[in-house]
Amino acid sequence: MTWRPLVLLLLLSLLPWTVAGGQAAQGPVPGDDAAAACGFGDGGPATGRLMLGGRPLLYRFDPAPPMVGRPLAIDLLSCASDPPDLVGVDAVMPAHRHGMNYRPQLHPVGPGAWRAEGLLLHMPGSWRFDFGFRDASGAMAAQTLLTVR
Repeated sequence: MTWRPLVLLLLLSLLPWTVAGGQAAQGPVPGDDAAAACGFGDGGPATGRLMLGGRPLLYRFDPAPPMVGRPLAIDLLSCASDPPDLVGVDAVMPAHRHGMNYRPQLHPVGPGAWRAEGLLLHMPGSWRFDFGFRDASGAMAAQTLLTVR
């Protein structure tokens, strides 16, 4: 295992107070003007929205919905005027205490926008997607859960 996954796991384990849960992106949260004006450049819908240090973050799976044994990418879009840097993406099965057999590759695709490619969910069940970020104030993490069949 290289040092990068270890750093992401360390950040995620040390900073539980910065972790935000996912929610369906069915509309803006009251007072969430940044998310209301935010969207993917191709006009496609978001799978969900996370809050990261008070800043909205949209995500979507490609292809959607994720399926067992099929390569997966995740598009991420920060809706903040001061987006953090994406430092890691991982998927783990909390009930089984293990993750993927693959390490995703992270690609910036624009200001505050990224694509993580190379994820592969190798078995059905509940998966937790962990997203690690960094900005001038330090490390932050967000996560969302998904059941894959």
